[in-house]
Amino acid sequence: TVQRVLVDDGVRVRRWREGTLRATLALPAPGARPAPAVVLDGRGEDPATTATARLAAALLASHGAVALHLETGDDDAPSEAAGRLAALPATREEAPIVLAPDELVLPSGIPRDGEQKGEAADRVLAWRALVARVTATAG
Repeated sequence: TVQRVLVDDGVRVRRWREGTLRATLALPAPGARPAPAVVLDGRGEDPATTATARLAAALLASHGAVALHLETGDDDAPSEAAGRLAALPATREEAPIVLAPDELVLPSGIPRDGEQKGEAADRVLAWRALVARVTATAG
């Protein structure tokens, strides 16, 4: 089985493996200014959480964020990943946003089994709020 994630023109996706930390890094198209950073915790046994984190990372990079999707790691993995992400030259100076599995959301255009009409509308609002939070300019 091959799974492919589509990203915006210029977005670069890299595998990140250091010790027990395994992740996928999505970098926005190169720009003049450093980008906001976000860590999406996709670790866990629920395949839907992993898939959501993977897709959300690619979509957030398409919106101009540096996004790291955690696949494996111990309990300290989110804070360790945030520290390493903050050290990248492509990121802005403020601390990366770390999203727990229950905070991960996808836009409504990506179908989910058994989803009701109202739930899709709620996801539209939640996705817009997430993009606004992650890509907000400093100051």
